[in-house]
Amino acid sequence: MGILQWVFVLAIFCPFLVFVISAWFFKHPDQSITFRTAMDITTPFFIVAVILGLHSVFELPGMVITTGLCVLLAIFMFYVERKIQKRIKIIPFLQRIWRAYFLVFCVIYCCIWIFGIVIYGFRQVF
Repeated sequence: MGILQWVFVLAIFCPFLVFVISAWFFKHPDQSITFRTAMDITTPFFIVAVILGLHSVFELPGMVITTGLCVLLAIFMFYVERKIQKRIKIIPFLQRIWRAYFLVFCVIYCCIWIFGIVIYGFRQVF
């Protein structure tokens, strides 16, 4: 395996490392800009990690579940946004959706790791 393949494998299986490296690389005096940039860069890695985690730990169709979750979250956020404002600005709305994906998939990624460790432990004991 080449170096580039190892980098991508590490980035997919450890998206928190991508977050830390991108936050360090795109350092800005305003910490919120640094954090938002790191979130935007890390989100695809979390999505791919969740897809692979669902497939490997629970043997579920990760792509279908992830796509459905993304669509449902976007519809829900559109409904809430429409109730709050008459006119929706597309770019800020898409940014909010993308950052919500980061939070949701970060939590799901952590849960998959925890459940995966517990399931692996039970398989070893029993």
